[in-house]
Amino acid sequence: MTQNRNDFTWWGRLVENAVGAYLLNYFTGQTINLYYWRERGLEVDFVIETPRRLWALEVKSGGAGKTPGLSKFCHLYPEAEPMIIGSEGVPLKDFFTCDLRDLLL
Repeated sequence: MTQNRNDFTWWGRLVENAVGAYLLNYFTGQTINLYYWRERGLEVDFVIETPRRLWALEVKSGGAGKTPGLSKFCHLYPEAEPMIIGSEGVPLKDFFTCDLRDLLL
């Protein structure tokens, strides 16, 4: 069976993996921690931690959606800067073509 953008679950996983691969590739060799956060059923797709800053990234590949994990993470870690990539945030095209230093600094 050929999967496509009409399979929203598959498309969401594909986009999330592409964002993760882009981040991992970009930050390789730098003093950056890149990880996933999950607590009691809430999650943040990617957490980027540097010696000076903390970001919480949520990837949205479809329509509008709630981000309770992002809200909870930012409540627990008020120094975290939230960012939505995709729907309602930084467009995917812009994310994949930007220099992440410009986006995150």
